[in-house]
Amino acid sequence: MKIFINPGHGGNDPGAVNATTGYKEAVCVRAVGDRLSAKLESVGIETRVYQHGTLSTIGPAANAWGANYAISIHCNANAGNPGTGTETYHHPQSSQKSKEIAAAVQSELVKALGRANRGVKQANFQFLRDTQMPSVLVELLFINHPTDEAILRSTEGQEKAAEALAIGLCRSVGVAYPAPTKSVDVNGCPYAEPTAIIGKNSTGDGVRWVQWYLNKQGVASLNTDGVFGPITEAAVMAFQRSTGLDPDGWVGPLTRAELKKEPVKEPEPEKPVIVPDPARLWYVQCGAFTDKTRAETLAQSLKEKGFEAIIKT
Repeated sequence: MKIFINPGHGGNDPGAVNATTGYKEAVCVRAVGDRLSAKLESVGIETRVYQHGTLSTIGPAANAWGANYAISIHCNANAGNPGTGTETYHHPQSSQKSKEIAAAVQSELVKALGRANRGVKQANFQFLRDTQMPSVLVELLFINHPTDEAILRSTEGQEKAAEALAIGLCRSVGVAYPAPTKSVDVNGCPYAEPTAIIGKNSTGDGVRWVQWYLNKQGVASLNTDGVFGPITEAAVMAFQRSTGLDPDGWVGPLTRAELKKEPVKEPEPEKPVIVPDPARLWYVQCGAFTDKTRAETLAQSLKEKGFEAIIKT
């Protein structure tokens, strides 16, 4: 089986560019495409990664190579307020197999990247029009959205995107793909401990690790969404104050070490010990009945609970 992988743009065409960070679409999708190629090759699928700034050459290259399937990888962008999320396209006149592949990769990408599901769509894009085999075009995330861009720029985000594409492609073309394994640390955390300092605008499983441990410490009840926003930052600062650390909101080695410690439980207040004075007795009347049977029933119930009970008329 042969799958043609087209990371969009390239050469003199950078694709969409984040105006704040300068991060280029062509750089991101090439990294994802190369990772995807390695994953597919590992399960016996032959791949060709072809990135070219001239769009008209891409479809013919896939056709000439004799690909069974083709995928083009892009980052989204828009004018005005930045959009967010993932979407996947097939051609309006595409085969049923193209639709199946689009649905599979869209589902896996949304699950892996954790952003908005913009759905499977149809478009008369040249790549989809020129390729003669079942093909799809994916828009991973919006490169001009700060949270989306942070995911796209991170090694972890690129790895997740490539893994999701590999799973979706293999599932839809009938190739077995090994299930990803999650490591669990000694405390049961399913996320790998970060090695870099985690703080404002960080994203990914390193942030999920921090959020999971903040919840375990009882500092907050956070969604482990992998986004280090204001709520997570406030919880980090509260934890740092409670443990005598500098409350700067950044999670480095010292804060990580404190997070992994067993949560400190407040000692339960001691119950007062009542020593009875045999010289003085206080009586409490628990009930008065005209029916002796009901009185006996109550007395028996009190005795079963450890009280002395007598019946007087």
